[in-house]
Amino acid sequence: MSTVILFISFLLHFVTFYLIIILFTKYRTIKQHEESQRKLLQEAEDALSLFLIEMKDENEKFLMQLQAKLGDQSESIMSHTSSHRTDEHDEQDVPKHLENLLQSKEDIIDMEEGNQEEDLRTKAFQLKKEGYTLEEIAKKLNVGKTEIELFIKFNENDGFPS
Repeated sequence: MSTVILFISFLLHFVTFYLIIILFTKYRTIKQHEESQRKLLQEAEDALSLFLIEMKDENEKFLMQLQAKLGDQSESIMSHTSSHRTDEHDEQDVPKHLENLLQSKEDIIDMEEGNQEEDLRTKAFQLKKEGYTLEEIAKKLNVGKTEIELFIKFNENDGFPS
């Protein structure tokens, strides 16, 4: 009788070890798949962020070429497009190795936009001094009449005479 119980015990131990080995192999394959998916996701995020940076660079180069060809007209195009630009980089997670590059580019763009806005404002007030109407100033600077009106209304008190 004790030999039968001993045999059943060995049999149950063997089955238990076999099931543990099967569970361990399945767990290991699931971990491997998870790690490969994580790597693929990271590669895709890096590729997309680099693609977005390249597209941004190409757009900036295009706008610079357009500015060189069109001269003064492109300044108003740049100010118009920059007013519609949203700050995408604050909303998305950018890989840490690209944050410094994006920050320096954003600083340069902000400085350029500020200078273009100031130039547009100065030109608007100069044309206003020369006696042009709001519609004529807007046409010359390729901006909206409302934008010119706002420039003049808000900045009359800032030292720019009307």
